[in-house]
Amino acid sequence: MKKWFLGLAVLLFVNSSAISMAYADSAELLEQDPVVLPMKDDHGQNWVLKNQNAKYRLKWSFSSDSPYDHFDAMKVDNQTVILHNFSEVFAVSNNGQVLWKRQNKSRDIKIGADGSLYTFTDDFSYLDKNKTSSKITATRFNMNGTVLSQYKDLSLAIVRNTNSILPELFYTFDWKGNLIALLDNGLTSLRTDGTVKWQAKELKYNDTSYNVFAMNALLAYPQGNLLVGIDNQLLCLNDDGKVVWAIPTVLSKSGAKVTRNYVVFNGKIYTVTSTGLKEETDPDIVASLSGKTIDHHGGYFQVDGKTSTLSDIDAQSGKAKWSYTLSASERSAGYNLTGKFKQNLASDDQGNVYISTNGGTIHSLDPQGNPRFSLQITNKIIGYSQIIPLTKKTIIITNNRHAICLERVDDISLSLNGEEQSLQHQLFKQDGRVMISLREIFEMLEAKVTWIADQNEIIAEKNGKKIIMQLGSNEGTVNGIATIFDTAPVLLDNVTYVPIRFVSESLGSQVEWDDVNEIVRITDTTTNGSK
Repeated sequence: MKKWFLGLAVLLFVNSSAISMAYADSAELLEQDPVVLPMKDDHGQNWVLKNQNAKYRLKWSFSSDSPYDHFDAMKVDNQTVILHNFSEVFAVSNNGQVLWKRQNKSRDIKIGADGSLYTFTDDFSYLDKNKTSSKITATRFNMNGTVLSQYKDLSLAIVRNTNSILPELFYTFDWKGNLIALLDNGLTSLRTDGTVKWQAKELKYNDTSYNVFAMNALLAYPQGNLLVGIDNQLLCLNDDGKVVWAIPTVLSKSGAKVTRNYVVFNGKIYTVTSTGLKEETDPDIVASLSGKTIDHHGGYFQVDGKTSTLSDIDAQSGKAKWSYTLSASERSAGYNLTGKFKQNLASDDQGNVYISTNGGTIHSLDPQGNPRFSLQITNKIIGYSQIIPLTKKTIIITNNRHAICLERVDDISLSLNGEEQSLQHQLFKQDGRVMISLREIFEMLEAKVTWIADQNEIIAEKNGKKIIMQLGSNEGTVNGIATIFDTAPVLLDNVTYVPIRFVSESLGSQVEWDDVNEIVRITDTTTNGSK
């Protein structure tokens, strides 16, 4: 919400914008460092990817034509991310394929207690201090993009709490997919067909009445309860809108959330019971849900905003394992690090950490605090990057009108008869198979190779063995026998690549794959193979 509000002034002028999508240009980006990306910051400078101890490249990207647009992302699972901007919401696979798309001018997208996605579009009436209600449209849809229910032109009450910077609108979807919202005529539960299930202007418990228009928090719990914060009380409502318990607790909309079957607020983790809240003490659960960015090695990451220093803190001793301070040149340019916003500090399962400056630049460090890569984004207006590690090798990054996926490119090594080989063209994986330059593998194995250009045909011969392959086809022959192999030869930047295991074994070599160290080991007794 805070990130979105920074662009609010320009949002009012945006109606719709076109989105362009691009894939990385194969091996081209691997040969360059630093890599100048096509995305630009808010004053026209290109983003720059600088690889250090890890090698990344641009896998795919989406960009809006409008300079005032803004992307946000939400991880569904390791293979899918939901992207949305001021005009659309769409699901994208890890490979950059758009799975579905919906026109939706929402400024927010969330997951309801029933597991569905929901968006809200409003008329910004809450920006007028004289207005008491705002018209909204709420849409609920499943993970396949199918609309399950929609509520149009609902009149939500605008709540102006003294302890909140911005006016608030309260809404959520419960575990059955019903919309729960504070309308201008009371807290209301609307069924999926739009009929009212229950409505209340006051909530009563033990002869005490609570004014719903003094609300400061509304949460839907997956097990069927609603949690409502009013003044200094936390009320638990059942499925029929009746209060089942109330306890003195200060709760705020921005400081509380429901994650899985837990309620998180004031730095503590709770489960909801029939009589109140039960604090969770399991250290693993507390660490994963407390809001801290954990390092997956018994600690968590902490940012000192005053010194722009990121530290990896050992949970047991409370001492820093290592610290990283933003460079003097970045700080002198007005950039800094802060842990204030959860979206700009993230870690992956291996313990690598990613943090964004207030200008958008991302620095990634390994579990020992060594630099891995940086993505230089130098916005003049505050524009933190949102960072989502999607898989072990892919990271989703959004900043203003751009959403990109960076892919880690592993440096696959090759040895022949125990000797490490120096290659001109880097090995890479395609469809799970390691690919190698045709010229280099056949020179290495001392095979004769013939290229028949008009048929895009490759012929390799050695010691009476003969392989015939065709560019772009996975059909060929080995010693005159028709063969179908897993991956077809490909042409990238005028270099032909072939599957290393298939061609090596077809010519009589033995091939082993070292998965831990990512090394292809070839044994061939008919050649010296040293290169």
